[in-house]
Amino acid sequence: MRRVRRSSLKNFKTLRIRRLMLLKRIQKRKQYIQARHRIRFLKEQE
Repeated sequence: MRRVRRSSLKNFKTLRIRRLMLLKRIQKRKQYIQARHRIRFLKEQE
């Protein structure tokens, strides 16, 4: 029983970390896209 709980806890932690990594990656991608749009917008305004 204890072993199973420990393994499930480990899996839960790894899943949580993976989810956080994915969220960070998505946020970075969004920021990158926003920056590109901003640069394009500024170029069009000139």
